[in-house]
Amino acid sequence: MDVKEAVRSALTYAADLFADQQIDDLCLEEVQRDEYGKDWCITVGFTRRGARPGAMQAVLGLPRVYKVVRVSSDGALRSVTNREV
Repeated sequence: MDVKEAVRSALTYAADLFADQQIDDLCLEEVQRDEYGKDWCITVGFTRRGARPGAMQAVLGLPRVYKVVRVSSDGALRSVTNREV
């Protein structure tokens, strides 16, 4: 699986997994291989329409959420974790 296929898979997985949370602006943020060169670790970012931002975030816009979608070389979803900013 090349990087473009891995990114497409990660975006599709994220869209499906978080569909009930009313996400917007889903996009690619970062791509890297794991330490063994087997899995793709793809960071995706999005906003949640239902999120209630604090006072400062209300001025700046909805907070962005970042997730690392780990996709194996055969295209299987391995994990989805929070990406600390």
